[in-house]
Amino acid sequence: MPEDSTRRLLKVFGVTVTEFEDASRAAVDKARALGAQGDLPGLLGVLQDLLKASQELNDKWLETTRLIFEHQERACREVGQILAEARRRAGGGAAAG
Repeated sequence: MPEDSTRRLLKVFGVTVTEFEDASRAAVDKARALGAQGDLPGLLGVLQDLLKASQELNDKWLETTRLIFEHQERACREVGQILAEARRRAGGGAAAG
């Protein structure tokens, strides 16, 4: 069963993704309007905001990825330990599979 911290992280990640989708659509629309006006400083501001939103999304993505890798590593290590113990009890022979 997933831990509460995992559920919270996934919820925050999901919210971050949908917020980024909204922000990126709005940024493109705003950039089009500013581009048509030739507003280079305004376009730069849009790009800076978009890069900041991208970094926030990437940070949450990496946090989520790290958590997944930790769970995978822990589960594989534990199953490997169980296998090693079972092999010791069986006299060191390979288990049929």
